[in-house]
Amino acid sequence: MREVASAFQAHCANLRTELDLGPVLRSALSAAHAGDKHKLSTLMARSKRQSYVSGIISLYGLLEESVDRVMVEVADAYAGIFDSYSALPERTQAIYKELCLRSLLDKDRVRLREPIDEGAALHSLASTESNIPPRLVSPVFTYATSNYRFLYIVELLLRVDVDLKAGLNSSHIEKIMSDTGLHFRSVETFLEDLVSRRNEVAHSYTHNESDMLDLDLLRAYLDVVEAFIEELHRVACERVLRSLLSTKLASIGKVAHVWTSAIGVDMVAGEIQAPCKVILVRESTMRVIDVDSLQSGGSPLQGRIQATSDTIELGVAYLGDKVVAGYKGADTYVLPERWSYLSVF
Repeated sequence: MREVASAFQAHCANLRTELDLGPVLRSALSAAHAGDKHKLSTLMARSKRQSYVSGIISLYGLLEESVDRVMVEVADAYAGIFDSYSALPERTQAIYKELCLRSLLDKDRVRLREPIDEGAALHSLASTESNIPPRLVSPVFTYATSNYRFLYIVELLLRVDVDLKAGLNSSHIEKIMSDTGLHFRSVETFLEDLVSRRNEVAHSYTHNESDMLDLDLLRAYLDVVEAFIEELHRVACERVLRSLLSTKLASIGKVAHVWTSAIGVDMVAGEIQAPCKVILVRESTMRVIDVDSLQSGGSPLQGRIQATSDTIELGVAYLGDKVVAGYKGADTYVLPERWSYLSVF
């Protein structure tokens, strides 16, 4: 999922650059038509309208595409984690069959993020009755019929067993809204406003100038969309990691000590070799950290370290006081390189 996160960040940067073109265009218009106030006024109004329409359409497109990409990535990860179709989360099993059949029946009329191969889809449905790894055709999860308002996004993510309502840090997004000067009660009302504006510009030839957002507000909207998708991605990655923990990984021990730049783990099982990534899990919280060195009793450890009764010190970056308080006693798992792309939070 790291590639999806990187692509999303690149899209956000490109959109910010596009938004900045508005003032450049208006400056050029002012220089070219300074002697004709009436024409300049008309062109400036058109420029402002064009920037607004383009900005809203791009923001909504960014939201919709990002939600779809996250669903596809989660489904792709599940295909590598679960050993059989019947081991998938129950609601994912049920909705996959339904969406796959709908996509096959609708053919060219179907709305998917990517087209699907009919043969592969039929083959995947046949595999649902056998005890083999799931052959999910992931784009079928992007089958959609409504605008991406908050509750619909929640419904979409539940297809891949990601509970956005339970995991989303709304307070973080609300702080972004407050810091950027937006006055929405919640992320739900913000997305409702964005969808309404998108529908208005998509289906109307006229726009009330007083309702259009200026450049600063469009940038603020982008900041909130970016924060929302980053949170959505974090929740999705955590869900996939928990599936991985329950099916493929075993704890090597518990965190016994936490220092400024090291964690002491009472290692009782498995093996570890630096550099690597480890997952710390304590109750409902989870964090992935990079380990750059190992030592025991003040002496550096090289190579692959097998389970030992000693406390192994994992050298990490500065963790912060909250981590010190929150992760003592946490179960520790080594994240295999194959799954390191999930460590985006």
